[in-house]
Amino acid sequence: MNQPSPRSDIALAIGEERTVPLSSLAMAGYRWSGSVEGPDPGAVELELRRGETSPGAKPGASAPEEAVLRGIRSGRAVVRLEQRRPWERDQPAADVLELKVDVGG
Repeated sequence: MNQPSPRSDIALAIGEERTVPLSSLAMAGYRWSGSVEGPDPGAVELELRRGETSPGAKPGASAPEEAVLRGIRSGRAVVRLEQRRPWERDQPAADVLELKVDVGG
């Protein structure tokens, strides 16, 4: 299990999109989930994407994963991402990433 990732600050303009690569453990059953919280959660839209494994990837390699953040309106929010196995809700997350997002005009 990994230590929680440090908190990061991200500045976005309204309409801007930022892609954040996520470590993948999909082959071990882990999935990323996310929430948007903070003073103005409507300022940011979050989309989680899972790619395809490369044709030449080694057996057991996980497909790349990423979080896409979009600035919707001016405000501040915190995006919290957790990596865990869906059936292990009572276990601590394998990884946690908190992104402090400031969306400007």
